[in-house]
Amino acid sequence: MSHKNFKNYLFEDFIKDSYFREWVYSPNEAVSAFWDAFLEEHPSKSLDIEKAKLFLEGVHEYYDSNRVSEAQIQEKYQEFVSKYANKTTGKIRVLKRNRKRVFNYVAAASIVVLVAFSLFYKNINTDYYTTAYGEYKKIELPDGTQVTLGANSKLRLAKKWDKAVDRKVWLDGEAYFNVTTIEETQAKFIVITDDVNVEVLGTAFNVDNRKEDTKVILDKGKIKLDIKGNLNKQLLMAPGEKITYKAKSRKLPEKQKAKKDETSWRDGVMTYTNTPLHVVLAKMEDVYGIQLKLKDNALRDKEVTVGVSITNQEVAVTTIERIIGTEFIK
Repeated sequence: MSHKNFKNYLFEDFIKDSYFREWVYSPNEAVSAFWDAFLEEHPSKSLDIEKAKLFLEGVHEYYDSNRVSEAQIQEKYQEFVSKYANKTTGKIRVLKRNRKRVFNYVAAASIVVLVAFSLFYKNINTDYYTTAYGEYKKIELPDGTQVTLGANSKLRLAKKWDKAVDRKVWLDGEAYFNVTTIEETQAKFIVITDDVNVEVLGTAFNVDNRKEDTKVILDKGKIKLDIKGNLNKQLLMAPGEKITYKAKSRKLPEKQKAKKDETSWRDGVMTYTNTPLHVVLAKMEDVYGIQLKLKDNALRDKEVTVGVSITNQEVAVTTIERIIGTEFIK
């Protein structure tokens, strides 16, 4: 990709570039390494790149929430680029002289692009918190709510909160929340995931939004779940309960008793007691981004009791190998 003159790109160039969109939508090690190196070499491009990423993420957020396919996203995006070019009589790059024309054109574009740009402007006033593989982070929100963000996770919220308005955060991954109650207004605290909205009626709870499942564990207080796959279906939870919602099944989840160690990760160690090995390995894949393959698949159902470090992958893998008495396939 070195033949492309990315150093001369502006916002509108980045959002049209397929290699840049690959980095935003489906990054791999090589793509991420390229753009990380590019940013280090050209820090002056960081603002345009950040704006372009927010815009493209906004497009996906809008379509994901409306269950529109990737093919339709690309079709509408190309439709926008085509119309955009026609408006500039074939000279797209002329728009660099006046960036406002990019945004003015949105008013005449399709509703799809209008929504996407609206999301972009909204994101300017948005805070993002992210964690890498093998990392967790403790965060204090504007209202004093304490959040521990799990590995490979992302949390989004407004920069400023009005005490009279419900507080909303968007979660992709896993987080533990200890929510501050606003007594004077009783403003709600709502965690939004792809499949479930968690409305806080109490204080401390864990949300894990991974792959096709959403798991919620309540430690203290009460929460109300709005199950998106089941219209008008709500579920109240009490302390010590957990649910696992599988979006594909669209069935209302049953409440179960949570194990005490299921939220232990927020202290930096994932603790398991008499837990099938395949459950531990699936969690390690989420946390470290690695797949650990067993020489003997019969071990998958072996129950283990172990504490696994979140921040030290090498130690975690070695610990599991000692417990099961064999090494993983390299």
